[in-house]
Amino acid sequence: MKLSLTLIALVSLFPLSSKAENGLDSDGVPKIDVRGHAEVVKIPKLVPLGKPPATEEVEKRVVTVGGKDMSLIEFYRTYCIAKPMTNGTCMRAAKISDLDSLGRINGKLRPLPAGL
Repeated sequence: MKLSLTLIALVSLFPLSSKAENGLDSDGVPKIDVRGHAEVVKIPKLVPLGKPPATEEVEKRVVTVGGKDMSLIEFYRTYCIAKPMTNGTCMRAAKISDLDSLGRINGKLRPLPAGL
């Protein structure tokens, strides 16, 4: 009986330890720096009909989750869509994403305000 209680106690600790190892908060959102870093990407540029296609270089915000780089938008859609907006990481990601969508200055991301 005592052995079975010990096994149950040990098994119940595994989900908690896996969350701690992955750096997840109580909502299951990774604890990361959502400020990320800027990465230059080429996107199609609008050109008049009959002109050859062109691309332009712009910056996008990239965050690292579990050793994998993903755009901030992809992070938000993956981890924050079904979460309550009281989650601090998701709230900062949404604010930064909104600021990034306001427009770029010569293809570069606007600087983020202090405290975000």
